Amino acid sequence: MHTFLKENWGTIVGLITVAFVPLVFVDRINRFTALPQLWVALLGVLLGCVCISVFGARRSTKPVLLAAAGFFFLQVVSAIPSISPSLGVVPITTDFVYVSFLLLVVTGFSERDIDRTITASAIVCGGISLVGLAQYYEIGRHLIPTSGLPSGTLGHRNIGAAYAAALLPYIVLRFVHSEKKLQDVLWAVCGALTLAFVIATRSRAAWVALLVGVVVAVALWMRTFSSEGRQIRPTKGISAAIGCVLVVLVAITPSRIGKGAGEAMWDEKASLGQAVQSIAASGGDKGRLILWETTLEMIQNRPILGVGPGNWRIHYPLYAEGRIIDAKAVPHRPHNDLLSIWSESGTGAIVLFLVALFLGFKAGLPRIVGPNRDLLVSAIASITICVVSGLFGFPKEFVSATLPLWFGLGLLTVYGSSSDRALKNRLVPAVFAIPALVGLYLIGQLVASDRDALNARLAHARSDWPSLIEETDNTGWLSANDETYLLRAGALEQIGRVDEALEAYKRGLDIHPHSTTLWLGRGVAQRSLGQISEALTSFEQALRFDPQDGRVLNNLGTLSASTGNLPRAIGYLERALEAESTPGDVYGNLSTTYRRAGEVVKAIETAREGMEAHTSSSLTNALGSALAAAGRHAEAVTAYNTGLSIDSDHVALWYNLARSLEVLERRGDAVRAYGEVLRRIGETLPDRRSFVEERIRLLERGSGSWQ
Repeated sequence: MHTFLKENWGTIVGLITVAFVPLVFVDRINRFTALPQLWVALLGVLLGCVCISVFGARRSTKPVLLAAAGFFFLQVVSAIPSISPSLGVVPITTDFVYVSFLLLVVTGFSERDIDRTITASAIVCGGISLVGLAQYYEIGRHLIPTSGLPSGTLGHRNIGAAYAAALLPYIVLRFVHSEKKLQDVLWAVCGALTLAFVIATRSRAAWVALLVGVVVAVALWMRTFSSEGRQIRPTKGISAAIGCVLVVLVAITPSRIGKGAGEAMWDEKASLGQAVQSIAASGGDKGRLILWETTLEMIQNRPILGVGPGNWRIHYPLYAEGRIIDAKAVPHRPHNDLLSIWSESGTGAIVLFLVALFLGFKAGLPRIVGPNRDLLVSAIASITICVVSGLFGFPKEFVSATLPLWFGLGLLTVYGSSSDRALKNRLVPAVFAIPALVGLYLIGQLVASDRDALNARLAHARSDWPSLIEETDNTGWLSANDETYLLRAGALEQIGRVDEALEAYKRGLDIHPHSTTLWLGRGVAQRSLGQISEALTSFEQALRFDPQDGRVLNNLGTLSASTGNLPRAIGYLERALEAESTPGDVYGNLSTTYRRAGEVVKAIETAREGMEAHTSSSLTNALGSALAAAGRHAEAVTAYNTGLSIDSDHVALWYNLARSLEVLERRGDAVRAYGEVLRRIGETLPDRRSFVEERIRLLERGSGSWQ
């Protein structure tokens, strides 16, 4: 066993990290691929660090390792002054995996380890692509959890595409170097499946990256072209031709995946032609230009250490002015890995990352004229694909999609080095084993807490407030998340524990002090407790971070109206109509405020305008009240009855209906309407109950009417 491990530990580590990791997922947790894959990658790194410490290294350290280590060091340092250091645990651990894996490849992997890792990864990539294509054709898509089909086992189509595109150069390498007919068929099938899968994902970033990678690879290959070409066997040509047919068939077959399958396919990407056209279409950038512009402002403001790993989303509202923020979605990253590194960890970190890439290319490029030309060209193409793909997305967050970059960097360093001197100091890899152990523990804890987080979301969807509160009872510093506290606070409000809800909002704001939704929720809770000035402050803070949030403007409008400041209330509510995330009751609130301000015609018009979009009991009540204020009680009665057909338990509708019926001298109907009011308020409102009972007595005696 000792001898076997000594001779094969590099192969085992390579298989675990590059080949096995993309297959890993854990259902019923929130980050069902990101965390489990990171945990397994850490396990592989830990094994490698222990083995290289025990058995010794094959090569010495290289300058690329110093640059990578410096990059990681700055990542850690930048987390210290950040607003929420706990949010940096996952990104820092992910970067540790990248740097330590590079160390293992450069100093410990043999050529046989590298060869086996490439072979296994290429086969796995073909298998993942087959699963993804099955999902594309609606086969077994529910067997594997995903946030966006088709994804194979990688959780989202963009991540699956980034991984497949990065592995494709190595599959081509295997096809070119295959020596047997069966191998020709195997690698042709793997290559065709992988390319077809990349097309099926409709990931435009992966398409652009693959195109750039192909151009780079062809340019390098042609530059080093030699007349000693390999003989092309018939099986190679036939297999390649069949593979091309498969790719074309997938390309011309429109997707049947709808938005209901995890927002998998945008409507305009069902066919290949639509996806290509969407690149130049209006809005084709999906808001990326705004995210990049905002991120550059963030960098300009915090150029040295950045805002801290994982803290980009915390600072985004300070610069966004409400852009790409609404009630359902708030950006979590800039959709550009280089900008993400720069903004979160500072200028030094991005410089060292680029230096590491430069040193790898510097080592490998001069060697592409040698016997390892095809391997080095494949590594360069893979790295290029990873980098370009990262310019439009966030594959860096997922070890499965970004380990090929660091693996390729390791290959350039290994095959570009002229020194075979072994690293004698075994302390370095031993030290790397310590954070690997810590990372395994922390990510394991996060996997457990993510299960609770998912259960909390499911409880929220079911409106099961006690279960939601139970799932969020034991939130610790590591699993503390502003979104979890937001769910908890809302559940506590629903069951009347408003004081505790305020504390949950506070703890959420400790993590994300620029969250519009948390400030909004806090303001609503404060208002319900009668803390009017505090609620006003909270709403104003929410509006500061998103001036376009209709929910905030609506609350500011109704709060201003309740304090008698009708002009200010009208201003807020009119803005709310033109804003984003506008709740449906804004029309009703604005109509009511217009009526109270004496602008009855506007009140009627606003209520009718709202009902054209969506008829609700509150809107019909506002319309009826406005009509009644204009003396049009017969129309008001019609409006009230329309509302009661929607919600027969709406007390205000019954009460206002009774008032208008009195004016119309329909005394019997008015008495019955007042009776419905009494049935619904019970003994909860004694003053209102006494008043209604008095009106009933007067009507039954035939005395007077409501004028």
